[in-house]
Amino acid sequence: MFYSTKLSIIALIVCFLGVGLMLSVSAQDAILSETDITAAAVMDVTLDEDTSAQDLGIKEPRILSDSPFYFFKEIGREIQSFITFNPIKKAELKQRFADEKLIEMKKIIKKTKNPELIKKAAENYKKELEKVEEVTEKIKEKVSENPKIGAFLDKFTKHQLLHQNLLQKLETQVPVQAFEKIKEARQKQIEKFGQVMNRLEDKIQERLEKNMEEMKGSKYKDFKNLEILKELEEKIPEQAKEAIRKTRENSLKRLKGDLEKMSPKDQKKFGEYIDRISGEKEKHLEILENLKSELKEKPEIIEKILQSREKILKKIKEREKKISCPQISTWAPDFCKDGRIIPRKDEKGCIVSFRCILPGEIEIPKIQVLKEPHCDWCGDACVKINPRHDFSCPTVEPPADLICTEKNGKCITKEKPEVCIMLWDPVCGKNGKTYSNTCFAEVAGVEIDYKGVCKSKEELICEQKCKSLGYNTGICRNWATGLHPKYQVEKCKNDEINIGYTVDCRGPRVGGNSGCCCKK
Repeated sequence: MFYSTKLSIIALIVCFLGVGLMLSVSAQDAILSETDITAAAVMDVTLDEDTSAQDLGIKEPRILSDSPFYFFKEIGREIQSFITFNPIKKAELKQRFADEKLIEMKKIIKKTKNPELIKKAAENYKKELEKVEEVTEKIKEKVSENPKIGAFLDKFTKHQLLHQNLLQKLETQVPVQAFEKIKEARQKQIEKFGQVMNRLEDKIQERLEKNMEEMKGSKYKDFKNLEILKELEEKIPEQAKEAIRKTRENSLKRLKGDLEKMSPKDQKKFGEYIDRISGEKEKHLEILENLKSELKEKPEIIEKILQSREKILKKIKEREKKISCPQISTWAPDFCKDGRIIPRKDEKGCIVSFRCILPGEIEIPKIQVLKEPHCDWCGDACVKINPRHDFSCPTVEPPADLICTEKNGKCITKEKPEVCIMLWDPVCGKNGKTYSNTCFAEVAGVEIDYKGVCKSKEELICEQKCKSLGYNTGICRNWATGLHPKYQVEKCKNDEINIGYTVDCRGPRVGGNSGCCCKK
């Protein structure tokens, strides 16, 4: 009996030790797993933004711009340029010089934190970019007319994307005094990239997509590409914007598809990648919001996106504090879970708060009760319907390939787009609702009032506020009080209504007053 009890106690101790050992191993595995995810994310970030001399097909520079012998290096470049007569060859040469000066700047930043030396290297690089554009202006043919231009543009496109990736990283490594100079160089680079592409290429979208696909990079590289494409769209001439927009749409589709196919571990690694990648956090926020809208049927991915969004908001708040901007108010834990977060800036460019917008297209149409006259289908005809009057339409199925919308006060039909992509290029509808882009507004049958997010009543200028109240127009009027009649300015006229102050009609003024006058 005693022997049996003793065996039972020993067995119990062994059991407890075994369970403890298993829990310990499990905990260590979890820690290792987290460490592995972080280390892998760091490697992916390095792959996507750490451009090397080898990536650009050049040798590591030995003489840098801080050397007294750098002058001879520049003379050598000038001689090479002088004896190169073919415009395409000269453009290739100038691009190589720009590659070299970028890597020189990278090495200077690694070597010293002297802001003046860094500024000098950035200025050298910026001037070389201008020379690349000047040379390409002498190329009078397009890609369709000369295949050699296509070969130049392939290399040029890849290198410009690599430049942008590295420049964004360098911005995080320089002292505050040199930050603006690096940022200026980066913005100049994307501007010149757009101008050269627009001048020489007929099919910008195809060229960009081909080279983005061929470039080295991690499985998350489309996230970085989306940021660059957004900047390129802002800088490129108007006639080329549609091509960039289409490229952005396809990049977003690819990233969405990749995320859906990834394992939970890789999805988690994506969050770590976003946390560590350099670049403009406001644009990262916009990309995440686009992904969130596209992946609304995948709650497990949405949860990870919301976690990444929270980290970005905190980084923006920390950054604004460092540059002496007003402190941003703390947001609620579940702030804007179903909507889209938009940063609001003051006149100095500081982000003062985050605004939550529920785009018009994600509202449930059945809940909307339209009380005002609007364009809608009546059978298979697109007509103005006034819900306040008794009105019945024949039960005829409207055309499946058309949408009924309003333009300049008239009801028109347009071809229905196959699908609207959730790219953020907001427009304000005349119904006072913000739509993610023109496509969503058109599908909803809403006429666009103006580009951008719908302004609150307090943000509207006089004319906009008057129109929102049902008037045809509005005008600011100032009037003096107690001054010489010579300086009197007429108040609101008899056929106008004074609705008080608006953003552009401020008062009272010294010795006078002002207001917004609405007119039917």
